[in-house]
Amino acid sequence: MDVVEKIKAELSSAPVVLFMKGTPDFPQCGFSAQTVQALRAVGAEFKHINIFEEPELREALKRYSNWPTYPQLYVNGEHQNESYVTHSEPDMDPTAVDFDWQKKYVVNTAEAAAVRTPSRNNWGPIVVPKDEYFVLGDNRDNSLDSRYWQFVPDSLIRGRPMFVYYSYDPDSLDRMSWLTRIRWTRIGERVR
Repeated sequence: MDVVEKIKAELSSAPVVLFMKGTPDFPQCGFSAQTVQALRAVGAEFKHINIFEEPELREALKRYSNWPTYPQLYVNGEHQNESYVTHSEPDMDPTAVDFDWQKKYVVNTAEAAAVRTPSRNNWGPIVVPKDEYFVLGDNRDNSLDSRYWQFVPDSLIRGRPMFVYYSYDPDSLDRMSWLTRIRWTRIGERVR
């Protein structure tokens, strides 16, 4: 059974299927924990698949769903959108020289060849070099993160984030946006 057939088999095995990091009793990320908590709060029965135990499926599901992150929740075989991801420009998918750096890191497969020109929404799969990280921002449309600026060397990572200490909206013509466009509701928010 190839990996796409396996995905389809998993999706047809239960009305509600959650591909998550970890297990419902031991989630490995905050978003997986929140999704499990929400499903349990409404009394939903669901099947879970721990993507850490299925590396081939984990990579293939991103292409299958056209969604790059986890958890992924399916109801009756339909992918459910992630409420925590902000899409301020959902109909745009800019391509620019900013993304050309990715070409030399793309995995050499026929599937990857379909991604001719990397863009903000359509990139990879890429190989992250040893001792480096690929970092995504929380606003998929408006984060100048590793999609633009490449990998972050592990030597530059200090500790683990615990809370948001400062956040502002840079999409402003106001020269003082760093001061006048502060996102007060995010300051002090715990990072999961």
